[in-house]
Amino acid sequence: MNTIALTLGLLLATTEGAMTTTTTTESRSERIRNAYDDVRVDNLYLLDSLYDENMVFQDPLDRMEGLNEFKIYMEAMYQYVTDIRWTYHDEVIDRDTHVLVWTMTLTTKGLNKGEPFTIDGVSHLKFGESDKIIYHRDYFDMGEYIYERVPVVKWFVNKVKKRLHKAVAEAREKVLQEKQAQGE
Repeated sequence: MNTIALTLGLLLATTEGAMTTTTTTESRSERIRNAYDDVRVDNLYLLDSLYDENMVFQDPLDRMEGLNEFKIYMEAMYQYVTDIRWTYHDEVIDRDTHVLVWTMTLTTKGLNKGEPFTIDGVSHLKFGESDKIIYHRDYFDMGEYIYERVPVVKWFVNKVKKRLHKAVAEAREKVLQEKQAQGE
């Protein structure tokens, strides 16, 4: 019990700078989540307080440099969105780097017959000296996002997936048989 009290005392006696870092990372997390929960095609100015003017953004669709270019991209994307919601599952923070695991529930005019669908993804974010995001990269499965929602493309993607799945299953079976034959 004394060890716990001593450890807690040492933790509470940390330097003011460390406490500021914790507060900064918490406020950054809140800023990220609040911005993306609220941003829509008509209020993209909300991104100004989150992103540095010289930021870099990349996702499976495109790569761009500069906040103005990013906002044009977002406006082009969001003009078809009728509803978007985010569920945040996990976050890893190391100083100025944040990795956020999320699920986006999206309703658009042109995909999935206007019905909501979900996409799982990860955002890799880096903050600069301005305490704004200077680098943002999103990772998600384009097949899940678009390719599997367009009927002809969906058929083709599913056919390729089935072939790959079958090939992997056959290769796995062959490896297992070889290991059994070798007595492993």
